[in-house]
Amino acid sequence: MKGVVVITPEDIYEGEDEVIAAITNSGSRVHIRKPKSSLLSLGNYCERILNSAIKEYITVNREQEIVDRFGLGGIHVPYSDIENTIEKLVEKSIEGVVEKSVEHNFEHCLESLISKTDIKQDFLVSCSTHSYQEAHRADCLGASYYFLSPIYDSISKHGYLCGFDDGSLREFTAAHGRCVALGGVDITKLDKLTHFYSVALLGAVWQIDDGVLNIKKSIESFKNINDRWQELKSYTI
Repeated sequence: MKGVVVITPEDIYEGEDEVIAAITNSGSRVHIRKPKSSLLSLGNYCERILNSAIKEYITVNREQEIVDRFGLGGIHVPYSDIENTIEKLVEKSIEGVVEKSVEHNFEHCLESLISKTDIKQDFLVSCSTHSYQEAHRADCLGASYYFLSPIYDSISKHGYLCGFDDGSLREFTAAHGRCVALGGVDITKLDKLTHFYSVALLGAVWQIDDGVLNIKKSIESFKNINDRWQELKSYTI
């Protein structure tokens, strides 16, 4: 994955389209998470941002209807839905071509089917996990990548506190190559997280004061973080 992952604020702010355009034009991915918005409102929001953003670098939380309508590049689901989501996408992509084998267990069959499709290259399926057990399961099921959180105390969610230690994280990511760090990540912590596939940010990017989005500062925050992340990752290759 090129660059960092940026999650949108829950509320809708004027100027988000400019920030999202800057993010996707750099090759980084945006996760649209608007739990307070209706399907109609979310659709109108996507229409606005897609005037300037690159749709292949946009993932939407949960709403497959929105993903299909706009031809977006990914869907993000809760951990509890990842197995069913991947299974449906695999079935859809190979419908009429490959039949499932009833002689193999689900995970073996799913892994085999995914290897015969281009889902992970053309369309990304991700999920949120909050334990090593969940992250391992998401990895085994073939998620394109998966958030593990909270790695640090959250910036945007009060009381959402770190639940992992550095040693066990390094051991886990060494064996699980698609794990994305989420929770409390800012530019000062990036050098400690290069063993992750990528990092996901919210509060460290979006600069909002008294309900007003500062577009210039938000873009600057993203660019500083993304440039630093790519610089650090280049040392680990």
